[in-house]
Amino acid sequence: MSNEVVTIVNNNQEESNADLKEKLSNRIQLLKEALASNNSATFDMPNELKYIHSTLKNNPHITYLLEDEEIGVIVQGFSKETNIVLLAPKIKTPKKATPQLSLEDI
Repeated sequence: MSNEVVTIVNNNQEESNADLKEKLSNRIQLLKEALASNNSATFDMPNELKYIHSTLKNNPHITYLLEDEEIGVIVQGFSKETNIVLLAPKIKTPKKATPQLSLEDI
């Protein structure tokens, strides 16, 4: 009997994770639309970002279910709200190796 109880709890947890992921995806979609329209007058971006952040903080396993595009939208939202621009790091090119002198060269 205890196995059945655990299964029921796990099924309910999986369903709630799916529901939470769907709610989060819907809010991320609204954030994406607000960023695209550049009209934040009707969209409460600070509260939406706060909800998304607290949801992900309280449920870190949901973070793994997010798609790359959704993560990008969240980063864009925080970037716009905080006026911080993230830049890609500069990749340093390796310097050309100087040839080593040998006894034959002298």
